[in-house]
Amino acid sequence: MTEPRVRQVTEAEVAAFREHGWVLLRDFVRPTQLAALAAEIRRLMGTNAQRHKDGRGWLSSIWRTYDEPGHESERLWEFATSAEVGRIGARFLRDRPVRFLRDEVYVKMPTEEGGGQPTPWHQDFAYANRDRSEQLNFWIALADIPANGGGMRYLSGSHRAGLLGRSFDGEADDTVTRHPELVDEYPVSPQVALRAGDAYAHHAMSVHGAWANTSDAIRWSYTVVLFDADARYTGVPWAARLAEKMKTIKINDTFEHPLTPIVWPTGNCGQNEI
Repeated sequence: MTEPRVRQVTEAEVAAFREHGWVLLRDFVRPTQLAALAAEIRRLMGTNAQRHKDGRGWLSSIWRTYDEPGHESERLWEFATSAEVGRIGARFLRDRPVRFLRDEVYVKMPTEEGGGQPTPWHQDFAYANRDRSEQLNFWIALADIPANGGGMRYLSGSHRAGLLGRSFDGEADDTVTRHPELVDEYPVSPQVALRAGDAYAHHAMSVHGAWANTSDAIRWSYTVVLFDADARYTGVPWAARLAEKMKTIKINDTFEHPLTPIVWPTGNCGQNEI
């Protein structure tokens, strides 16, 4: 049996992304594909996300993470680097060629189990090592998420606010505590229920976080990050887990490397057989 990995997006969704810096894509990942992704992620992490890689002190009260699962799973790699996903990312980034950057699983446990605290407000691009900010995150709900289940939140339009600096230096530190005027200038997105297969797409300059998970269900989400294929390396050090693998890329080089392939207009083409 074959089916597309993801559905196409509409002109209205592209326009909303460009206006607000984010857009909710209902029923984005096709059901059979979603089931395969969720099963593979649970194989890696366990049914309660007991195998995770964060280990970052106070951040463990927010989430359990699994970095680059696509490096360990052919199924996830084929999805994340597919031409289908790449084409959608390119549409949001004004039809530029795009590369795959990374994937990650973010699990938010219920607050009653000692986790699930709100994800602090931040911009993804503050941590980037590239000379241009055209970067897109797909945030995919792997299971149903109730409105109080720790879904994403955005400051709509904040992708136009400029680069606002790094945060996550402590529990009381985030982009909004450093720039409190943001909440007066950019409205907070609504807190909504998500169905399995729904996804958010957001720009790397968009100020965002996540609500607390006050439900009794584990929040499972999978992210795929794409970026402008012409971006050049600025010399900002790689994360330790990637430093050795990516050492061939020098300052001012583009990201010509097997781990950052161009996924549109090339990418893994065709429909996926499940």
